[in-house]
Amino acid sequence: MPKLTVVVPTYNRAGYLAECLESISAQTYRDFDLVVLDNASTELYAPVIERFAHLGLRYIRNAENIGAVRNIDMARALGSASDYHIIFHDDDLMHPHMLERQVDALDLRSDLAWIATESAPFETDCSAPMDWAESAGAVEYYETQDALVRRLLENVPLNFGSVMYRSSASSAVEFRLDEFEIIADRVLLCDIAGAGPVAAIREPLVRYRHHAAQDSHNPIFREQHALNLMRYYQGLLPRPLTAADRNLAELHATNYLLHARSTVAPENRVPLRELTRAAKSDGLFRWSAVDGQGVAALADLAGVGAAYGVLRPALGRIKRSLEG
Repeated sequence: MPKLTVVVPTYNRAGYLAECLESISAQTYRDFDLVVLDNASTELYAPVIERFAHLGLRYIRNAENIGAVRNIDMARALGSASDYHIIFHDDDLMHPHMLERQVDALDLRSDLAWIATESAPFETDCSAPMDWAESAGAVEYYETQDALVRRLLENVPLNFGSVMYRSSASSAVEFRLDEFEIIADRVLLCDIAGAGPVAAIREPLVRYRHHAAQDSHNPIFREQHALNLMRYYQGLLPRPLTAADRNLAELHATNYLLHARSTVAPENRVPLRELTRAAKSDGLFRWSAVDGQGVAALADLAGVGAAYGVLRPALGRIKRSLEG
């Protein structure tokens, strides 16, 4: 059996999946099994699967839709048959050297539980070939959970679909679906990091696609899930909290919670005062901590997000010039 298994969960994204598989077929590392895990799509996938038959992929279709997160949990079980596995999003693209860089890192340190990469966005249209720079980003190691959490709170663009797991470390940790739903992957990474060091390649080796059907717009997602995540992150920081850690958690949580609210369907939102009161009681919200992400979320909530999106680059330039 190959050292690595790449599992791509998918649902009604045959066109995106084709572009994703194209990026996988261009990998310089070749010793991997490839599985496409279809969550009972209604779209026709046969033409795409036939097109990439040369990759020796296995196509598995669920008898019924089990939800995005539970499909990912199923993908974890499938991937864990190999030494290493990765669960890659069907609407994203990977740099040609991504798998090679990650396998080398896991081979180099036998105590490393997982390695991720950074990511950069691209728009839905991908008719032109992706222009990738040469891969040369340094590997950054997180020897403890709190070191990882601080990076996450600093908004390092770690791509959760890019994570390559050492299966022996990952399979021992449960996926906490009931508490966190679609953001349970973040908790999984931190839980695994509690047992040993993890790492990230500080370079965007994944391009993630902006589109209306992203998982961040999943109708199951609630503000409570986001608040649970912020409480979880804060709980992994050493106690008593230092002033720096307290400020970092409050700044990140304030803007993340507003962003999360903007992605939740209006009929599923709790009153804003209720949300902010609950977060404030835990030291996770302060109106004066609102930054550009929070303002953009508030603009979306007010129905003027498009107008703010046009003005935001100019406002950013003005702010940078005033800061010198």
